[in-house]
Amino acid sequence: MASATNRTEMLAKALMRARLDFTLHNARVFARAVIDAPESVFGAKPLRFLPNDTDGEGPVRLVLDEFTQAAERSAPALNPDNGRPSNSDSSWPPVALNDVRPGDLILDQGGDVLGVVVADGQVSVQGTWKPLPEVLHTGGSVHRVDVRHVDPLAELTPGDARACMLAQLLPMFGWEPTSAEAMFLDKILAEDFRIPRGMNSLPALIRWLDTAGEPEARRLREMLRFWITDPSPFAQTKIDIREPKPHASTDTSKTRSMIETLAGSHWGEPILKLWPPQSTKPQVQANDADPLNDYWPDESADVAAIVADAGGVMPLSALFDQLHTVLSAASTIVLGALSRGDVSLNPDRTVTLPNRQLKSFETTTNNAQFIAAAQLAREMERLPAPSPHPLPTATPGARERAAFPLGVGATGEPVTYSPAADGHLLVFGGAGRGKSMLVRGLVRDALATNRWGARHLNSRKDPDAVLHQIRGIHAEIEIRRASPKLHKPELLALDDALWAYFDAAQREELHTLVTELLSTGRELGLHLVLITLTLDNEERFPSRWLDLCSTVLLTSKPTHNDAVKLMGDAAIQLPPSGWDGSGKMLLVRRLTGVSRPLRAYTQTEKHKGY
Repeated sequence: MASATNRTEMLAKALMRARLDFTLHNARVFARAVIDAPESVFGAKPLRFLPNDTDGEGPVRLVLDEFTQAAERSAPALNPDNGRPSNSDSSWPPVALNDVRPGDLILDQGGDVLGVVVADGQVSVQGTWKPLPEVLHTGGSVHRVDVRHVDPLAELTPGDARACMLAQLLPMFGWEPTSAEAMFLDKILAEDFRIPRGMNSLPALIRWLDTAGEPEARRLREMLRFWITDPSPFAQTKIDIREPKPHASTDTSKTRSMIETLAGSHWGEPILKLWPPQSTKPQVQANDADPLNDYWPDESADVAAIVADAGGVMPLSALFDQLHTVLSAASTIVLGALSRGDVSLNPDRTVTLPNRQLKSFETTTNNAQFIAAAQLAREMERLPAPSPHPLPTATPGARERAAFPLGVGATGEPVTYSPAADGHLLVFGGAGRGKSMLVRGLVRDALATNRWGARHLNSRKDPDAVLHQIRGIHAEIEIRRASPKLHKPELLALDDALWAYFDAAQREELHTLVTELLSTGRELGLHLVLITLTLDNEERFPSRWLDLCSTVLLTSKPTHNDAVKLMGDAAIQLPPSGWDGSGKMLLVRRLTGVSRPLRAYTQTEKHKGY
């Protein structure tokens, strides 16, 4: 027999698997009380169902409810004719309407599955969502299916199995429906994904996860191992406290997708988190008797932007440090951001950004964008080591199809910039990230073709001379329009830091000339490469220029606001990680929304200054 401590942990483990409302602490207290109780107390009910601690034994399913106290080691086999357990004495147990849980089945009088309960009185019926009373009105009844005891993949149709497992596993694992892990789980449970791969049962799914190698696959395997195949009472658990469920409505005009139902965002009512410990979001009024109201700090402190710059999640203590103010003022700033819904505070005291974009758990564009972001992050992590820039050579092909190398992709293939196809290029990133060095490499490669002209203008020594060159290039527009094939295509590189020495009149003239070059130059063979480290200064980089640049090269991870300006709706695809490391960049083609991670070539030419 196992020791007292091990028996306590084994019984606590069984309790947690049988009762979702048991925390680890409560399960251990209850188990210890049972084991330490006098023999007379449990004399009539000996503990015959304690889990066995011998190697090779499967976990015992200890059912603890008011109907049965029997232990199950396997679920009843399914009858292929009607989708019910073949053993008539071991059917899915019925449950009362006040105890309906996500993942429960709605069966008709003949035992066929009508739908799967998703959450808050919503039922998934053949891919659509209907209120629970409407489904029950057809003669259905609710039956309990616990994924810890039954294998839905083997016993239910593919659509019902997918809905049943998503509805149970996401709250069990503590995963937000909009997380990368949830998206991955939804993807692999889809019929067109798992059936061709032979994942017709939970063991087959686990075997596939063991060989998948993706980070989401490893995390999913660990959670399945903890909760289902070999649960451990030492793992951290999460309990999602929600607001009281509203009465189920028969109004079908407000149909919701599974993601809206699981995320609890229906009709604009979000899930209430464990923290802050109150029933509604904190609201601060000007006349509240609160000492914090004596000083409401400057709202210029953008909490959401700070969290976005940190990758979308950061500890609360780190957020306070980033606000650079006294604790009382920082608390007020964070409280205001929480009350407005700018950020969310989680049970583990981390602050995250709310995700308002994703509205559907189906395979939608937004879902694909989340998956694309995770894929790009993995490619960023797998970028090869820096390699020297290849020697520039004359391109034998037509000059209109010239492509200049930028770096190497995740699989070792070269990533290039083709001015004729990609349009004007904006190189954006923080100081010291290799923007100017990379552009000098482009200019050198263009000149080496003998089919292109290229210039990297410099204004620090003589601003008037640079402005004169731009005037000359602008004057070529009409000449090129008259005979475009008689002139070489030109690559013109401009750095916004170079015209910091211009006066107001020179800067205004520069803005006009560059805007016209961006508007009409591409079709005439004049291609611009603009370099900037800020999008918030109209004098250095007018917003109109950004609209005229079709391609962006990100040399460092942008802030959330800059990402939205640069990528628009595709900003959700921005890789959240993988940016650390010399020369890691992302080439974004704004017209198509295609992004390619790359490791920029190292330039042998040293920076000689201006």
